[in-house]
Amino acid sequence: MSWNEALPVGNGYLGAMVFGGVAKERIQLNEHSLWSGRAASDDSPKTLEALPKVRELLFAGRYAEANALAQEQMMTPMNPETFGSYQTLGDLTLAFERAEEVSDYRRQLDLKTAEVTVTYSLGGARYTRTVFASNPHRVLVVRLRTDAEEGWNFRATLSREKDAELRVFENTVRMTGRPKPFGTEFSAHLTCVANSGEITNDDKGFSVAGAKRVTLLLSAATDYTEPDPATRSYSALKSAAARSFGALRKAHAEDHHRLFNQVAPAGALGRWVESSVELRLPHQH
Repeated sequence: MSWNEALPVGNGYLGAMVFGGVAKERIQLNEHSLWSGRAASDDSPKTLEALPKVRELLFAGRYAEANALAQEQMMTPMNPETFGSYQTLGDLTLAFERAEEVSDYRRQLDLKTAEVTVTYSLGGARYTRTVFASNPHRVLVVRLRTDAEEGWNFRATLSREKDAELRVFENTVRMTGRPKPFGTEFSAHLTCVANSGEITNDDKGFSVAGAKRVTLLLSAATDYTEPDPATRSYSALKSAAARSFGALRKAHAEDHHRLFNQVAPAGALGRWVESSVELRLPHQH
């Protein structure tokens, strides 16, 4: 499946693209200030002097000349290392033991609740995954539930292709790093709780066996605006983990509805919007 077919969730600074796989679920992670560049003063010393002439050309409708002069006098050559680029945080991957003969598969993004859900039937049981990004608690929430007698059996791992280190930190998996050569320092934390079964963890993730309801929580921060991202990320995770899934979902829903319900659709366009709130796409292996 391509990235453009994944379904998005986000809270303004922490987001995810949910691919909806059955044997393996990829949740691609984003933190809005993870950047490989650095602050620098790249202003041209000729900018102020050239500005009146550029304005004069613009007001005269001589746009090409204005652009050429601005590029020559007001801009400096970009240093790719200094300028850098936005980078993704990494991936949360869920690898499931059972994926054969899945039926009644559906994945959907509900704009009214700001949740992505993946549901399917397997062996006579129903499996559901719910993903949302909580703004009040600053975490990504992944909820898995099933009515299968054997429960969920899967492994959840956190990863990033480069410039990152993972280790166990107080019953969580912590990922820290800094994009080379000058990027923002970042930190992410992942934890897992379940109502039953067994959970074991190592420095890459968690293995879950025999649990019918499981909640994964992920937090992240960088030093783009504030120092010590590891402490801030872990503090958000610890605060969220002290609450039930129901409490997290309720706070998320209330926060989202406060903004989403500020406007109401009207007329023909409104009817189209209402009918398009849930986006349903076919499953692709």
